Amino acid sequence: MITNATGLSRPDTLKAIDHLDSDRGIVWAKLDAGTDAYFHRVCRTGFQFSKILENILLVSQKRPIVIQTCFMKINKEGPSQEEIRTYCQRLLTIKNQNGRLKSVQIYTVARRPTEEYVEPLENIELDQIVEFVRRESGLSVKAYYHL
Repeated sequence: MITNATGLSRPDTLKAIDHLDSDRGIVWAKLDAGTDAYFHRVCRTGFQFSKILENILLVSQKRPIVIQTCFMKINKEGPSQEEIRTYCQRLLTIKNQNGRLKSVQIYTVARRPTEEYVEPLENIELDQIVEFVRRESGLSVKAYYHL
């Protein structure tokens, strides 16, 4: 199951995930930010970032999950060091509260986005983020590059 994590706490979703568990399924949950401000800038939703974090924790406490994260340039700027540092703290908080994170997949924009002010990160920029997250979190982290 690939999910933006907004509905993970719904009873019908939890029931479906339990069914996935019985058939060796896995949950891939999106976590595209470390801070509330960056989350709303990137995801452009009214959904509460804190609820995304709660939902990921809830599901990860019952089974290992994969975190998927898209980082990009917005108006020629990638995510700040502080944003990446806070993102790592979010992963560590999940781990420290008995959340099981199987791995983290960090990628960038793969196709031309609708918004002209959004661009993919350069490979070296993505590599630097991946290495930082790997070092700070102790998790298995893999990069996926733009085409």
